[in-house]
Amino acid sequence: MEKLKGIACCIVAAITFGIISSVAPLTYGQGGCNPVTLALLRCALVLPVLALLLPLLHIPFTLTKKQLGWVLVIGLVGSALPVLLLNIALSMIDVGVATTIHFCYPIFVMLGSAFLFHDKITLPQVAALALATGGIVAFIAGGTGESENFLLGAVIALVSGVAYALSV
Repeated sequence: MEKLKGIACCIVAAITFGIISSVAPLTYGQGGCNPVTLALLRCALVLPVLALLLPLLHIPFTLTKKQLGWVLVIGLVGSALPVLLLNIALSMIDVGVATTIHFCYPIFVMLGSAFLFHDKITLPQVAALALATGGIVAFIAGGTGESENFLLGAVIALVSGVAYALSV
């Protein structure tokens, strides 16, 4: 039963994330909304939810000063920064292209673990990296004519993926 709950939560999270990325560009310019405002709201509105969930799940929320420092750094770099950068990219380029580029983060996780932690990359992993990178490059090449800010938006989406990889 626990496994099914986990699978259901993953499905809901994936759908929600997809909806957020698709709806975000529609909000820009509406009532003063912009990528920064949306990122701030998205990150701030989760706090009351966490404040309700922690006691319900009997999870203590006591942190040392050192832990609080790390939580703030990881929260800003690994959560707020990727959300902000992805929102900016979504304002510049097509949703599908921006989210595809953002989801290159597993490539950076694998490369980071190899360079930082000296993990061995196997031949199947090299093949997966090559296929993923080739697919993303082909996807980007097919969408270059959509926006005058395409290159900048693509770079921002890529940096959002790198920032997200830092927290994984």
